Amino acid sequence: MKLPKRLRKPKGIAGKSPNKKKKTQGTLPELAGVTDKETVPFQVDIGSISVASGSDQPNLAPVDQTPGQHMAYVMAGNDQHQVPRQPTTGALETTLLGPAKRGVKTIWLIGSSIVYWANKEASSRPGGLHLGLQNTGAHMIWIGQRGMKWGDLNTVFEQRLLNRPLPSFLVIQLGSNDLGISTSEKLFSDIECDLLRLHALYPALKIIWSDILMRRYWHNANCGQAIERARKRVNLRVKNLVLSIGGCAIRHSNIRAKENNLFRYDGTHLSKIGNDIYLNNLQGALEQFMRSGGPAVFPQ
Repeated sequence: MKLPKRLRKPKGIAGKSPNKKKKTQGTLPELAGVTDKETVPFQVDIGSISVASGSDQPNLAPVDQTPGQHMAYVMAGNDQHQVPRQPTTGALETTLLGPAKRGVKTIWLIGSSIVYWANKEASSRPGGLHLGLQNTGAHMIWIGQRGMKWGDLNTVFEQRLLNRPLPSFLVIQLGSNDLGISTSEKLFSDIECDLLRLHALYPALKIIWSDILMRRYWHNANCGQAIERARKRVNLRVKNLVLSIGGCAIRHSNIRAKENNLFRYDGTHLSKIGNDIYLNNLQGALEQFMRSGGPAVFPQ
């Protein structure tokens, strides 16, 4: 029985001709699997390293960057393994990564709140964080931790040294928070042990002892005069020790407790004037120590 014509399936509408070939769009092998929302970055080979550029990057994580720098994405060869690219140093850096630049002398300044606040004051001075020493090929790195004691030195130094080159100079401003807690004999014994260890492990490192500063008020002290005597003993003995291993020493004889304007209201931390004097001492001492054959004690 035949269906009425109006119920018959029209030819060429629902079905496709088996002889009609399906149109296909050719794809390049390197574009296979790329969606419309993705772009393929342009790559420039530099030796065995290709630096990818373009608005959309492949599946790579950005490397660390310092303020004012552009992010860098790096691929090794044709692999997708990530290769860390070291950022260049800038004027406001607190750390230096990667191989040291040829001819650059790196100076680490490690200490407690004295270093912490001096760092902030230095940022607003004409010489900047490098104290004007960048003109002589020096790079300052400030490592200031409030409340830091002598026992923290090794840990802080070793952590900072990971994946970083050994500095040329290490300035140490520590010990004030230990006075009143430890005896001068115990404190000097700890300092002696750690400095001799540093010198044995890193003989190329120039150690610079920066004197424990006077204070108008000492925490955990029953007698301020006794603490002052202990401070002088420790400074003298450490200075002689450092000089015996080829280091240098900075004396801050122009920062005196009797001058109120050099200290804040707490009698412990330096005022703006006090910080300016402290930074001047640092700058003058480092300029002297960086000259070959110069005196090892500042001021002379």
